[in-house]
Amino acid sequence: FAPTPTFTVLDVPTMSVTPQLKVSAPSADSLTSEPSDMGKSPSGSPLGGPLNSQGFGVHTGSILLHAGYGDLRRTLDTAGVVGPGDEFEFKGVIIDMALVADVLEMVAQATKQALDPFFKKWEDKMGTTVRPFDTNVDFYSQRNWATITSRSRIQQYLAERGIQVPFGVLTDEPATETVCGLDNLYRPLLMQSVDKGIAIKTETVALLRELKARGCRIGTVYNGHHGKQLLKAVRLTSLFDSLVDGVVVEKFDLRRAPEADTVLKCCTDMGVSPFETVLITPFGSKGCAAGASANLGLVFGCFNPLDNKPSAQQEECLYKEGADYVVDVKKLSCQHITDLYHRHMSEDPWRLQYRTYLPNDERLRETMTSIGNG
Repeated sequence: FAPTPTFTVLDVPTMSVTPQLKVSAPSADSLTSEPSDMGKSPSGSPLGGPLNSQGFGVHTGSILLHAGYGDLRRTLDTAGVVGPGDEFEFKGVIIDMALVADVLEMVAQATKQALDPFFKKWEDKMGTTVRPFDTNVDFYSQRNWATITSRSRIQQYLAERGIQVPFGVLTDEPATETVCGLDNLYRPLLMQSVDKGIAIKTETVALLRELKARGCRIGTVYNGHHGKQLLKAVRLTSLFDSLVDGVVVEKFDLRRAPEADTVLKCCTDMGVSPFETVLITPFGSKGCAAGASANLGLVFGCFNPLDNKPSAQQEECLYKEGADYVVDVKKLSCQHITDLYHRHMSEDPWRLQYRTYLPNDERLRETMTSIGNG
């Protein structure tokens, strides 16, 4: 399919069946418009039809095809009414810490400071060449920075360079030639970076403050063990009703993403049910899979927080993981979240939908949708 989503409406005779609310998911591009114009055609109706007395778009029997980035959804609409469902309201928002502050750059630099001296020492000791730590190759491109512990990452970096050292114990002295020793060297370096100050993502923080002012509960998930210190350093502690970081994960023996444990714990702490919760999570965190597993009300996938550049590959990956919508987080607003939550919750929950095209699974999917959706 073409990179830019396109819409084609084919008129068919109206069928005598119970009207249902069916809408096609908007693309990330739709978030560049004002909320009042989202998804509307020049005529003012979301599907190009006339407006009724309540200002909602009325559309007669038609098949709406929405194709973009490998996503094909077919909907048969019959005299339905498109509009927000006032009976559906979200009460909580969970956001990944990487979308709130520049934590990834901080983690990458602290890792380099901890490992490069050890690599040089290993070179002198073994008489071999060891590749220095590269933040782009070793960290950003790995796409597992939010799903494994710092000890597991260090173990991975050593193995990639053919370095074998004991795992050690958690109480090993810093710089001991064990995985735990190197990790205990890395953590103070990371805290030094936190104490020096860390930049926040102003657009995201402004969005969270507005949500908070409207009575929404805010939670965050973070893979590291210093979530409290980080929030304190950026003076955002009072903004969050729940923080699920590495300390909480170990205390309650939670499974990390892509499992649902961390987001469900966040929901419990906030006192809201999963279907009343919206998740905003970036590419590379496996958060979309966690949100889908937790059956959250709405899951937003965002582009890589390091550069926030739209990418067809990232978008396809996020949809495969379980994102309901892929968006530019800098352009996300309270009204966008509200409109898309209403739209998503108003859809038939029993209807099977596939957002990607996988040739090997197409026959099975056609059978499942034919039987399940009629």
